[in-house]
Amino acid sequence: MNNLNNKYSLNEIKQIISNKKIISIDFGLKRIGLATCDSMHISLAPLATLSFDDDIIHNLAKIITNEKIGVILIGIPVWNQNLNSDFFDNLNEFTSRLEEEIQLPILFYDEAFSSKKGMEYMVQLGKKRKDRQKKENLDKIAAAVILKSFLEEIEG
Repeated sequence: MNNLNNKYSLNEIKQIISNKKIISIDFGLKRIGLATCDSMHISLAPLATLSFDDDIIHNLAKIITNEKIGVILIGIPVWNQNLNSDFFDNLNEFTSRLEEEIQLPILFYDEAFSSKKGMEYMVQLGKKRKDRQKKENLDKIAAAVILKSFLEEIEG
């Protein structure tokens, strides 16, 4: 997974995220889901789903600027190392381009079953089946699940 490991200790991560808005990315080869939290890490919300295309970094940069984001969190499937290498190659390339274009700290977090948890969450919220079946809805909910899990683990 090359550069897809956090290069920071737990204390460094706590300092990096302190009083900063975070954007969470549920990475996929067709779409990426986005979620954010406020700088105090009290409220978080699904934000958007973007197509994974040639404009992905540009579109993401606009959102990061508009939302005044301070830290980027990318969910990676640590639990499923058997995914094809194409997935990890694209994730590595995406991360490298992101580091070049957007000068913000990038952190990684195991996305362990975030889509499944996202689906369960939508059911609990009473979302209609039609809405739950839209992949773009699930992607941004999965990004929120990743962010929530990350914050719970880091901040307790």
